[in-house]
Amino acid sequence: MSELVYFDVDGRALEIRLALHIGKIKFTDTRLTFPEFKSLKPSLPYQQVPIYNTGGKTYAQSAAIFRFAAKRAGLYPKDEVKALLVDSICDAVEEISQPLAMTMFPTNFGLKEWGSDKKEMLETRKRLSEEVYPRVLGCIENVIKERKGNFCVGNNLTMADIKIYCMVKKLKSGYFDGINPHVTSDFPELEKIYDHVRTLPEVIGWYEREKAAKAKKKRKSTQYGRNAKKAKVDA
Repeated sequence: MSELVYFDVDGRALEIRLALHIGKIKFTDTRLTFPEFKSLKPSLPYQQVPIYNTGGKTYAQSAAIFRFAAKRAGLYPKDEVKALLVDSICDAVEEISQPLAMTMFPTNFGLKEWGSDKKEMLETRKRLSEEVYPRVLGCIENVIKERKGNFCVGNNLTMADIKIYCMVKKLKSGYFDGINPHVTSDFPELEKIYDHVRTLPEVIGWYEREKAAKAKKKRKSTQYGRNAKKAKVDA
């Protein structure tokens, strides 16, 4: 069985996990702790995750893994022109993701660490929300509003729709200080794609599975704590 390796967060892996799940492709969803990643990092192809292990080999770079998963899941058009449109939308979404990643890991982009008050980081994210993101989102909006159907390419779900869903979800999350969680609200076509993907039975099923797995993990952790406390008392 193939294995996807990432952290126990959405990050760069959510789109891959969703593609594999929607395509009913069995895979081991390995989730690293940060100490585990630090130990594993020197051995990784690009010293980063996600990685995808299949056929006895390790592959890296999230965009490549996502496209591979989408093709296997039937979420990538066979028609070359439709594939070109899907690829262009996915690449455009990266113009949202990459600047945000820069604010999270500045040293990875040759920048200095932010000061302890994070003032520069917050100012940068404010400019992203007010200047950069509206421009990029507006461009994507103009491209997809020409579509005929519920998704980017007619009525067929593709990796472009999943990419947009993950991007909008991330911006709406409120997780990133300084990023306006309502920045996508002025772009109704993007919001429609987000809602169509969010309400797919397969996507709902994914989050139900995630919720159950986290509850199970919490129960095991609680039980372990009780057992450890009892052992200490007995000793």
